[in-house]
Amino acid sequence: MSVSDRKYPLLFREGEMATRIKNFPWETSSIGPMHTWPTSLHASVDMALATKFPCGLYWGQDHIVFYNDAYSSILGARHPQALGQPCANIWEELWDPVVAPLFESVKQTGVSSWNEDQLLIMTRNGYPEETYYTFSYSLVRDDTCAPAGIFNPAYENTNGVISKRRFGTIRELMRLTAHVESMQAACDAAIKACATNRQDIPFALLYLFEDQQDGDRVLKLKAHTNIDDSNDAAPGTIVPDEAAEVDEGWPVAKAIKDRRLFLVSDIVNRFGILSGGAWPEHPEEAVVMPIAVSEQAEVCGVLVMGVNSRLRFNNTFGDFVEIFTTTTAAAINTVISVEQERQRAMALAELDRAKTNFFSNVSHELRTPLTLIMGPLSEVTSPEASYTLPDTLKRSLTMASRNAERLLKLVNTLLDYSRIEANKMKANFQPTDLGHFTSCLVAMFESTFEKAGLLVDINLPAPTAPIYAYVDRNMWEKIVFNLLSNAFKFTLKGSIHVRLEVDQSSQQIVFAVSDTGVGIPPAELPHVFERFHRVAGSAGRSYEGTGIGLALTHELARLHGGSVTVQSVHREGSEFTVTIPLGYNHLSQESIRHDAHDDDEEDDKDMHQTLNLVPGAGQTSRSNMYIEEAMRWIDDVESSSSSSDSDTIRSSGSSSSGHHHHRVLGLPTAGPSTILLADDNPDMRQYLGTILRKNRDWTVHVVSDGLEALKYATKTPPDLVLSDVMMPNLDGFQLIRELRSNESTKSVPIILLSAKAGDEAKVEGLEAGADDYLVKPFNAKELVARVETHLDIAKQRNELARQVALRTSELDRALESLRRSEREFRQIASLLPVGIVRTDARGRLMYTNDEWCRIMGATDNEVTNDPFLWQKFVPQDESTLTSNWYKAIGEGVPYKAEHRYVNRDGTVKHVLVQSI
Repeated sequence: MSVSDRKYPLLFREGEMATRIKNFPWETSSIGPMHTWPTSLHASVDMALATKFPCGLYWGQDHIVFYNDAYSSILGARHPQALGQPCANIWEELWDPVVAPLFESVKQTGVSSWNEDQLLIMTRNGYPEETYYTFSYSLVRDDTCAPAGIFNPAYENTNGVISKRRFGTIRELMRLTAHVESMQAACDAAIKACATNRQDIPFALLYLFEDQQDGDRVLKLKAHTNIDDSNDAAPGTIVPDEAAEVDEGWPVAKAIKDRRLFLVSDIVNRFGILSGGAWPEHPEEAVVMPIAVSEQAEVCGVLVMGVNSRLRFNNTFGDFVEIFTTTTAAAINTVISVEQERQRAMALAELDRAKTNFFSNVSHELRTPLTLIMGPLSEVTSPEASYTLPDTLKRSLTMASRNAERLLKLVNTLLDYSRIEANKMKANFQPTDLGHFTSCLVAMFESTFEKAGLLVDINLPAPTAPIYAYVDRNMWEKIVFNLLSNAFKFTLKGSIHVRLEVDQSSQQIVFAVSDTGVGIPPAELPHVFERFHRVAGSAGRSYEGTGIGLALTHELARLHGGSVTVQSVHREGSEFTVTIPLGYNHLSQESIRHDAHDDDEEDDKDMHQTLNLVPGAGQTSRSNMYIEEAMRWIDDVESSSSSSDSDTIRSSGSSSSGHHHHRVLGLPTAGPSTILLADDNPDMRQYLGTILRKNRDWTVHVVSDGLEALKYATKTPPDLVLSDVMMPNLDGFQLIRELRSNESTKSVPIILLSAKAGDEAKVEGLEAGADDYLVKPFNAKELVARVETHLDIAKQRNELARQVALRTSELDRALESLRRSEREFRQIASLLPVGIVRTDARGRLMYTNDEWCRIMGATDNEVTNDPFLWQKFVPQDESTLTSNWYKAIGEGVPYKAEHRYVNRDGTVKHVLVQSI
């Protein structure tokens, strides 16, 4: 029935539920028509309709349902039929377990209930649905104050509770995958995270691609939860096939192809009943999600997840699956990166082992031929030899012997380092008077320091206060010699300080070598003790070296349980400090020899034997090798500074005056060709000078580095530069750049000598501007041939430049003569009383005198703008004049005739035309 009595406040309400309540046939319900309602019911209904918050009202013994617009979403499919129905009928699934007990408690006590995020399994949409509500039941009294109804504000927080649970799953996944180191561990962690949320993920399967022997890629099951291996829904291998997956199996091919989540809504038809996880109902939906470590990367696997059987798939669940998959992919990518890094580390370790083995093997193999080289060389160059060699031959053999010793030193160093890296270095630690032993070692270098003009400050313990320490004497000798040699090499002037002392506070022995040399740039300090590292651009006595000495010193100190450190100020000096502990508890017990000599004389004899004897025929001691190398550096500096410019070597067939001739660029040289030879190795300079001297009539100027070469070349440009690549102060490439940028040396041929072999090194040299590139060791005849070829090419180039310059000079003179004739012709033509015109082969006006312009009635401007002005004759005369004029020009046939010329005003003028 319709109520129109305006005394009821709800009549003024608008909205869907206000309209429905006003139009509902309440006389058919247990609460009767609206006009019979108590005031409390009217007020309660009006209050529910007035609020925007979801509110329900249950009235009377049957708990008849009233609700506002916002509450209709809670009812779902039960709206609008729920209006006016008993609550027990509407919330049948909730009545006995939840609603009825709460209603009874509120009515009995009068105290309102409060339930926060209460799980309520509703069937509001046709299936048992997981929902979460925060609600309250409050007692409403009638006009007599008797309990009459329940007021029910409610708020659904299903999304909030489920989102919190799902993000907890993501957090668990991140925790589990934080430190995984294998692909299987990453897969297990992902599925274990799924197992912690059985409400949302009733089951899960994770597949990754694997390559088969036949080249096919198949998906292999790596981990799963809440589903048996024997189940058809969990096959061990899946071959993606879009056609076959239409109605059976998991549609992985479609998901992989589209690179997006794929919803499977018919899993019961495909696989039968599957586990529902935390719920008794079986799931009806699942998702298939491809896994890729990045948007551009190839899909590496597939994740299959069952959908909550008490919820239906929606975008929120889809977002959760995407986040879960992305996190899993990140873990897989981390594993891939870690595995790749592990493989790289293993490859580097294997390469390092192979390199160590190679150095060890090649060092052993080189010692035999070196012995067979050094032995005979030592015999034939020995002063005790029974025969006398020619001086030239003896110098060559001595040089060969010296470089064989140098090679032996390098081989021994490589062998020591390879033994240390392979943990095969046998140490023999014995108690040693380290002050006395070190003093003997330093004394061997003293004369070398003094000869180089360096001040030496030695601060070692007095014989009355010996410092005993357990050291391997051979190793300590190498430590001392390496540090002394390094200080001497990079200290060109100033002083070297050596000290040995005991630091009582740390119970360590401190051995330090400091210098006032070139120092080390700050950026290079962390790399000083790395093997094969060399500080680029350091100005020392020699640029040669392998970068092993300091690395070996570091390792030898470490074998003593100590360390080596460096402090340096660039261009001011460096200090290297070795510290080793006192005592022997830090050493390997099997390497300690306690039977030290009690007799000082016997101990001295043992130390001197360590210093002076090296087994092997023809071999010299280690100390001699270091000292002889240092002496060669001194001899090199003295020989380089003995003359103002450089050493000059002339062939036997040339004058011995040693004068420097000057070459003018672009003109051929007079006399023998001049070769500038730059190499920092004195033996190499001597050898190359000998080769060039005895083969051709060449003048060879020798310098020891690139900077000296540049100074000489800019002062006296040579005919050819023969330069090493690796040199101090200025290397070969820098020398090329400087010479090519100088006008007087830019065309000088340059031949580079280098120990770097291979096409890349050769191309690098040629691209730098070298004319040729020769790899050491080289054939002497080939070197001479290349030098001769480039000298000949340079001479031909210079001769061609001379001829071009000569011809250019002749042309300049001829042109000046023509210009002079032209000036004379114009002067004469301007004075003649006849009109004169000169044309080119096409008849274009090239010159007219003033008289011609007057006769023709033309101005200079008209002549310039109309170069064929002279051909404007009457038509009958023009063809005759033109043909005869061209014949006169082309064949030199004289022509003379009278023709009629048309003036600008149309009058005709008779003129006499004559060709000359």
